[in-house]
Amino acid sequence: MISILAFFLGLTDYKISFLSLADVAILGLVFFSFVSSRKLLVNKRELLSVGLLLLGTFMAFLFNYTEKYFSVIEFFKSFMKLLLYIIACWKVPNLLNIRRTDVVQIVRCFLYCSVIAGVLQLVIVHCLGLESWPLYAMGGQWFGLQTYNTMLVNNGMIRARSFFSEPAAFTTAISIYYALLLFKGRTNRKKMVYDTVFYFIGIASAQSVSGFGIAVLLVIIYFLNFRDRKKCVRMLALAIPGIIALLGIFISNEYIRSRIINLFALKDHSGVVRTLGGFYFLKEVPWYGVGIGNNAAYYFSIDISKDDLMWYSGSGEFYNWLLVAIITMGYIGAIGLVAYLFSILKKDIKLFFIVLVIGSATGRLFTPTLWVFLIFYKTINQQTISILKVPKEIGERMT
Repeated sequence: MISILAFFLGLTDYKISFLSLADVAILGLVFFSFVSSRKLLVNKRELLSVGLLLLGTFMAFLFNYTEKYFSVIEFFKSFMKLLLYIIACWKVPNLLNIRRTDVVQIVRCFLYCSVIAGVLQLVIVHCLGLESWPLYAMGGQWFGLQTYNTMLVNNGMIRARSFFSEPAAFTTAISIYYALLLFKGRTNRKKMVYDTVFYFIGIASAQSVSGFGIAVLLVIIYFLNFRDRKKCVRMLALAIPGIIALLGIFISNEYIRSRIINLFALKDHSGVVRTLGGFYFLKEVPWYGVGIGNNAAYYFSIDISKDDLMWYSGSGEFYNWLLVAIITMGYIGAIGLVAYLFSILKKDIKLFFIVLVIGSATGRLFTPTLWVFLIFYKTINQQTISILKVPKEIGERMT
């Protein structure tokens, strides 16, 4: 039961009302955690950063709750989810360790299942046609097959999105799980090769510009070590065929080529507004933020001049966790978020920077992707520490 719930944590985009299937799984795991032990063991190193995070959240509420655009209901929906995620990060790893749940195997299984589902989407559509899919009418939202207006078919190009709402969400999820396997997989080279092959198949299937960028930076950060010449040589060995592959995609794929050119020329609507528009939007955002769950409402409430029209032509959703944190929780809350991530990941500083890179491609801060990663990371760390701790009696026998 616990292992099944832990597997469902990966389904971060499967919506059930305003909750995802992962949210429901987190609720279940937190419940079982409190059934096993009512104590809430708070990590003192994380307490200050969590305090800043919550302080920023409450300040945004106090300064904004009387504003016309502000929705108290939307705020408390997001706040309850945020509180749930923080509690889960403190409680669930202990439960998974007590039940001896193989988290590494679950992460690997989910990575493979997500990629296989994405490849199946492409095979089904190519072989049967979009309208020929037998469960097309009832399975749209559940398997990523809806209409030609979705991200599955974009400008005539089929893009896999697996279990997720769009290809970018798909690449973000598999990137953060692949990074976890790279740093914490405790696996042999053969499994690492399999993980890497599946990961890059998923990235290629999604045809996501941000996904390609994340993959390149992830490999560079992982292998970059000027003190270790062998690692640098490996990075170069991977970089050369990788650069050739990217050039091939750029030359042969009209969608990718036009998307990148338009991004640099500031012509692409979705990519430019979501990637750069949020930073432009910061000049309209007060230092204390606009309140979690209320960024879109605030976005549409401000007066827009003709000169600024391009930057406010989106939906109010921006790429970048840190940007969304500043907009919703203010600078104090954003500092708290970065400090919280650092307090957990400081022993794996490269992984910390990889998380920031992955976060620069998605603004989904109040959905489980980041928080599930932290739960799994803390679980694996606890398992590693428990393995390293040798019982006193055994030590005495050995001496």
